[in-house]
Amino acid sequence: MRWWLTSWRLMQWVVACVILNGLKPSLASPSKETLELQLVPRGHARACVFADAARLRSKQATDLLLSSHPGLAVVPSWKDPAEVGGGWGYIELGVGEVGAGAHPVRATFDGTFVICRGTRRGLLMLSDGLGLWAEGMPLMLLAHLHNRSKMRVAAMGAFRINDDGTISPKARSELVLGTSSRELRAVDGEGAAALVAGALAGWAVVGGAEVSVQDISGMSGSKTFKVSSRAGQPPMVALHLRDPGLLREVAFQDRIDLATLMLTDAGLAPRLLAQDGGNWFIDEWVGSSFEAVELAPVEGMGKLLADVHQLDATWFDTFRHAMQEAYTPLREAGKGSIIWFPAIRFKHALSHRSAMVLELLVARPEFDPTSRAASRIVFTHGDFKPGNIIAAGGEHARNELQVVDVEFAHSNFAAWDLAFAITFCSSLDGRPQSQRAFLRAYLESMARIDSQRADTGYARVSEQEVNEVLLDIHIFARGVSIAFHLMYPHLPVTYDMLAPISAFVIQVRSDPLMQSKILATGQTKQMLAEFVDNQQAHGLTCAGGLCHKRACIFQ
Repeated sequence: MRWWLTSWRLMQWVVACVILNGLKPSLASPSKETLELQLVPRGHARACVFADAARLRSKQATDLLLSSHPGLAVVPSWKDPAEVGGGWGYIELGVGEVGAGAHPVRATFDGTFVICRGTRRGLLMLSDGLGLWAEGMPLMLLAHLHNRSKMRVAAMGAFRINDDGTISPKARSELVLGTSSRELRAVDGEGAAALVAGALAGWAVVGGAEVSVQDISGMSGSKTFKVSSRAGQPPMVALHLRDPGLLREVAFQDRIDLATLMLTDAGLAPRLLAQDGGNWFIDEWVGSSFEAVELAPVEGMGKLLADVHQLDATWFDTFRHAMQEAYTPLREAGKGSIIWFPAIRFKHALSHRSAMVLELLVARPEFDPTSRAASRIVFTHGDFKPGNIIAAGGEHARNELQVVDVEFAHSNFAAWDLAFAITFCSSLDGRPQSQRAFLRAYLESMARIDSQRADTGYARVSEQEVNEVLLDIHIFARGVSIAFHLMYPHLPVTYDMLAPISAFVIQVRSDPLMQSKILATGQTKQMLAEFVDNQQAHGLTCAGGLCHKRACIFQ
C-alpha cells in the first residue's frame, strides 16, 4: 500500500478519535485566557511572530515565545500526550501567559519538522493532524508513543520558518501559525466557577471554598466545564457554553431545549438545573463518562440506545419543516437522509458547499437500510459515542447509563445512532463480537418494549435479524462518515470523492462474499480502502469517475 494513502488513513483515524471521543485530560495549570493555536492568513492581526525565530531556524532548541503578543507563548494544554489508541497520542496547543506553572513549548527545527523532545513520552511533532493545512485548522503536538519511526511518515508536519518570524506549513505558504479569536475562549476556569455560583442557589454559600474546574470541551466550538465543590449543592455540575455562532442556525436552541426536556423527563439524561437562553446551561453531574475508557459497556449502551429510540420521533417534524423552508437544498431530503446531521449547522457547515454536492447528499438511496429495525424513524441522539454516555446515579436515572450533549439531536433512521456507535466507539470499531453484543442488546430491548406496548408475547431476536441489521448499519456507517466530514467547512467534499463510496456500497449490496466478510470481521473501513486501491490499480472507474484516493478520508 502506498505510504501516502497509509498515512492519510492513519491520520484520519487519529483525528477522528480526538474529535469524536473528546479525549481531553484535566488542565494542570490553565492560564486565565488561553487562545487556540491555529492557522490564519499571513499578515492577519492574529498571526504569531516568534521572538527567537532565527535561533529556531538555526536548529537550536528554542522556547516558542511571541514578539507579536508580548508576554505570551505557545503553551501545551496538558503535560503528557493523551492516548487515543493504536499507540498514538496528542497534546492540544494554545497561546497563553507564561508563569505560575505554565511553561512554553520548547522545540527544535530540523529543516522540515518542528520537534518537541521535552516530554517523558518521547518525541512529538507539530501537526494539524490531517495534512490539509486549511485556515482555522487547530495545531497540536502529535506523537506515536511506542514507535518513533512512524512519526516522519504520518505527521505531515512540514514547516518553514519565514523571514518575518512567522511559521508556515510548506504546503500553504500563505498561512501562518496564529491564534483563535478571543471570543472563543472568553470564559476561563475562574469565570466558570463564578457563573455557576451566581446561577445556582445551592452554590451561593460556596464563596471562598475550594472549587475544581476542568475544561472537558470537545472541538465543536462550544465549551463544557466540570465544576465541583464539596460545599456546593449539588457538589458537581456541568456548565455548557454555546458557541454564539450556533444561535444563528435555524431552530437551534428551541430544538435543543425540547430534546433535553424529553430525555430528562424519561430519566435518560441528567437534570437541567439552570439556563440562560441559548448562551449557557447547567446540568447535574451524576456520573462519569466513558470517553477515556478503552472498552465501554456495549450491552448497556445497546439498552440505553433502545430507550432513547422509544421516544416520540415526531418531535423533530416542526424543526425539519423550518429548516427546509429556510434552506432550499433540504427540501427534497427524506426523514432518513444523512444530510440532517450537518444540516443542524447548515450556515457553518453546508452553506458554502456546491449545489451539486448537496443534491447528491440529500438523496443517497444506496445507504438506506432495508431491515425493519434499522429503517425505523426514531428519536436520534445524533452523537452517540462514549464521551456522551455517562454512568448515571440517583433517583432520577431510568437505568445505569444516561446520555448527555444533545446538540445534534434530530429524527432519523435508527441506523444513524447504531452506525455512529460502531464507527466511533473503540469498544465496537473493528470488533465483530462486540458489535453483535451491542446490537443484540439493542434489538432485544426494542423487542421487549414493543411487545409490552402491544401486549403480545416476546419473540427472541434471531441470528438472521442480527445479521441483516448489522449489515445495514455497516453500509449506513459510510454515509455517517461523510456527514461527519461535512461538519468541518474547511474539509473538501467533491463528486469524485463520493463516487467510489457509492460504488463500494452498491457492490456490497449485491456481493454475498463481501457481506460475509463484513459480518465476520467488522472491517468495512479497511474493505473500502482496499476497494479504492484495487480500482486505481486496474484503472477502473467508479460511478462515472476515476476512484479518488481521498475517498478513504470518509472511513
